[in-house]
Amino acid sequence: MIHALVLPLVLVDLFTTLYQRVCFPVYGIGRVRRDDYVIIDRHLLSYLNLLEKLDCVYCGYAREVASWTEQYFCPIKHAVMAAGAHERTARFVDYGVAEGFRREAGSAAQGVVQDLRQGRWIAPA
Repeated sequence: MIHALVLPLVLVDLFTTLYQRVCFPVYGIGRVRRDDYVIIDRHLLSYLNLLEKLDCVYCGYAREVASWTEQYFCPIKHAVMAAGAHERTARFVDYGVAEGFRREAGSAAQGVVQDLRQGRWIAPA
């Protein structure tokens, strides 16, 4: 179910890229580098299974739109932090630390559930 937004996100990215390339030069605005905000690296971790790797690629791409989803399904910090990383990353498991991954990831996922039950929309850092 979390993959329902894959096609819409790809379309948004396509139109945002076209918008930047066509309109930004007209107004003298520099391009926003996607690599500063979208980091896809967690699929390289050997201790993740194939589905977890696919989820991590999806969440790495859609992190601003789906920070709740990322905390629930793929709570692993990136090797390099992106500019403007959301506050939820404070609860994520460190990149490359396999020991205790399942336990800590489960705890981060439960944090989403608890935040929603308590009406908190942004998890405390």
